[in-house]
Amino acid sequence: MGKVRQILGDRKGVFTVSPESSVHDALVLMAEKNTGSVLVADNDKLVGIFTERDYARKVNLKGRSSNTTAIKEVMTPNPITISMDT
Repeated sequence: MGKVRQILGDRKGVFTVSPESSVHDALVLMAEKNTGSVLVADNDKLVGIFTERDYARKVNLKGRSSNTTAIKEVMTPNPITISMDT
């Protein structure tokens, strides 16, 4: 298996949005960075994660607007975290 650091390899960067960001803004960032998720941080504190699955299930299928829906309304709160050496 290996440690998280080894599994992730050369991937660099952590992409974050604020809880007040629109879903649309998060989707644009995700497309630019070619990633399926972004972390949600409030004053440098991790408060959630927003994923393509969150978008599909909580925005698209519910008929919500990505332009007017805030990330805090549809993110997955309080994600479990591990260190790079796990």
